[in-house]
Amino acid sequence: MNCLPPLPGIKVWSTSAWRYLLLDGNAAIHGNGLSALQSCKLDLLTLNRTGLDDAGLLQAASIPKLSHIQIDHTAVTYEGLLAIAGC
Repeated sequence: MNCLPPLPGIKVWSTSAWRYLLLDGNAAIHGNGLSALQSCKLDLLTLNRTGLDDAGLLQAASIPKLSHIQIDHTAVTYEGLLAIAGC
């Protein structure tokens, strides 16, 4: 995946069918800055056990071609989920 510089501790997988970015367990991720992933061709983004909030979820949901996002154990609220329901 050419849209990201090498980042220590971040797992990126790319196969012919899927492109994954796993950011699980990083409490410093709140979503601010996820807009930097707009040029990435991601299919799956995992943000489990991060500091992700509703505003960050909106940024993540706007990533083109993103079809799956995992957000277990985050600060995302029901209202935040409703806000992206139409994305």
